This record gives sequence, structure tokens and C-alpha cells, in this order.
Amino acid sequence: MLLSYPESNYAPHMKNTYTPLSILALIFAFLGCAADTVPLQSADPTPPGQDGMPAAAECSPEVPEPPMDCVGATPAMNACASSKGEPVEGPKDLESSHPNWVLQDLQPQSCGFEQHYSLDTFHGTPTMVVLLWAGCGFCRGQAEKLQEMHDELTADDVSIHFVILDRAATNPPIELLTEVCGFPIFQDTEAVDAWGLHEGVKDDFYFYNAEGVLEIFIPAWGDIEMNLSTDEGYRNIKNAALMMAGRDPIDAPSPDDEMTDSME
Repeated sequence: MLLSYPESNYAPHMKNTYTPLSILALIFAFLGCAADTVPLQSADPTPPGQDGMPAAAECSPEVPEPPMDCVGATPAMNACASSKGEPVEGPKDLESSHPNWVLQDLQPQSCGFEQHYSLDTFHGTPTMVVLLWAGCGFCRGQAEKLQEMHDELTADDVSIHFVILDRAATNPPIELLTEVCGFPIFQDTEAVDAWGLHEGVKDDFYFYNAEGVLEIFIPAWGDIEMNLSTDEGYRNIKNAALMMAGRDPIDAPSPDDEMTDSME
């Protein structure tokens, strides 16, 4: 017996009515409706630095906890970037203020390690600034002798900051200086040109009082011996540091003393 269905319930002649084109039309229609109700999302809706966390390249103005037994002054804040500041007139003239540059301190033993700050941070204590270059063997020798002097003055409770301003250069690495001394070392840049703001050259010594005013300037290879590998040069720089700290200078040995020393 054959079973029959009313055409209203079953129409086998309609099975192939949905062609591929009509199916595609239905898909596109559905997508169009979805687009009206669901906003499109970008592949990366949250760019770096906009998710409540700082981007990797950003720095924080907050100063981290300084290293244990660090040397130098702790900055009040991190400037986050180097800057040229306002130049001063006659920076090598006595009674002039120091230039107001901001640079990064790259001495791992410094209280301002990796922070961007200025010489203002050292106000309140006399400060010696010397212009050196990591690529200069003589400069590395000077830095090593300065560390020796720094240790002597610290042992005698002489309060004075030592600061090296490294030349603006990518090579050689500043580690050639940081590994032979432990006090702050600022890295100059071509954009800031702190050496130019000081109107200085390699091996110049600047001695600023507690207010940041220049009181003693010892130029490189001038009339005053500044080679720290010589007794006279070491004594000259140390005496300048002592006088800035309000201490009596060391007298040069008399000829009789030198003769006695040579005979012992």
C-alpha cells in the first residue's frame, strides 16, 4: 500500500529550490544583520601603554630605592629624559653657577643610578665635577686615583661630592670608567652637550660650593698640575677638595723631607 502526503505538508518537487546563489544571499543577509547589532573589534583593541600599565619604553618619575651603601646624593625625582637646560654666562668664571643640564647617571654604585637628574641634586654639599672620557687611558687612570682620594676624604669625614661627566660618545662603553670608581658618572649626549655648556675640555676640574657656585677651576694642562699620578697633581686636586669642604690644605713636603724619604 502506498502512503500519500498532502502537498501542503510535503512537496518533493521543491527540494532543490535553494541553489548555491540563494544560500550565499542568505549568509550575507545574516552577516549584515549581525553587523548592525555587534560592533566590530580591531585586531588589537588595547595598544601598549593604554591598558592602565606603562608601556615598556616609558619611564617613571618616581625614584626607586637607591642601592645599599650607595654613593652621592639621591635625586628627589627622575626627570625621565636628558635635557639641555639654560646655559650660563661664563661657566668657567669664578662665582658663576653651574650649567643646568639633566643627564642620566650610569654608575651602578651611585644613589642616582639610571636616573636623569642635574647638579642641583648635590646642592647643600660642595661638589667636584671632572670632565673625562671612557675611551681615554689617562682618564681611566684619573678616575682610579680619584676613587683613592675619595676613600681618603671619606675616612677623614670630609664632605664633598665627586662627579664625573663622561664625553658624549657611543664607544667605548662607559663601564671602562664605572668599573674603576664608585661615585656618580653622568653620560653626556650630543643633544645636551654638557661639555659645551661648561665650555670645558677633557680633564677640566670644576669645584662648586654648596650653592652650586664655582669657586675653584683647574683647567686641563694649565699652570696647575692636575695629573693625579704625580704627587704634585694629586696634592693639588686634594687640596682643592679640602678647601671646598672647609679643611686645611696639605703642605707640600720640604726638600729635606723628600731627601729623608728617599734615603729610607
